[in-house]
Amino acid sequence: MKKCRMLMVTCALLFMLTACGSFNKDYDTTTVYIGKDQEVSEYIVEDFDKSYYDTEELKQNMEQTIQEYNQKNGASDLVVLDQYELSDDSAKLNVRIKYKSAKDYGSIHNCEFFVGTVKEAREAGYVLEGLHAAEAQSAKTLAPVDQMTEEMVVICEEEMDVEVKGDILYISDNVSLKSSGLATVGESDTYSVIVYQ
Repeated sequence: MKKCRMLMVTCALLFMLTACGSFNKDYDTTTVYIGKDQEVSEYIVEDFDKSYYDTEELKQNMEQTIQEYNQKNGASDLVVLDQYELSDDSAKLNVRIKYKSAKDYGSIHNCEFFVGTVKEAREAGYVLEGLHAAEAQSAKTLAPVDQMTEEMVVICEEEMDVEVKGDILYISDNVSLKSSGLATVGESDTYSVIVYQ
């Protein structure tokens, strides 16, 4: 399956990104955070070679793409560039982009991205099979996924870290747990699934 990338990031940036650094939420790699009301925030954490790349030009490209997306979809707050910083001492680029919904994230990234209940995921046509308990010791106490309805699920096809407001219960094979609410999504030929509550 194709690897999705933000439409707003230039080709030069795509070659530059190496996934390291830090951010105000102590992320060490680019991470998508799902809040309790299903709001989506993307924290981009990258090395940035100031001698080669123009930070202002990159920021303007991001702002333009966001503005065009918002105008096309009839609202000014669907996607917001909330923070854009380049640390002078470590040459780390820290960006936070807020999305009004998972749909907006998926649309601007041109990729599969769903956040909702397990019931809503099934109604949307997603097949939630082949999942395993995020932690081995919890497998005996968890209800089977096919009996779940109101638990939350993130479905995505990008390789990235995902943090949720809650505890991760089930994950697909290409997802690895970093902590109770944080997981790394690896490469896959289909979409990746994280079930949490």
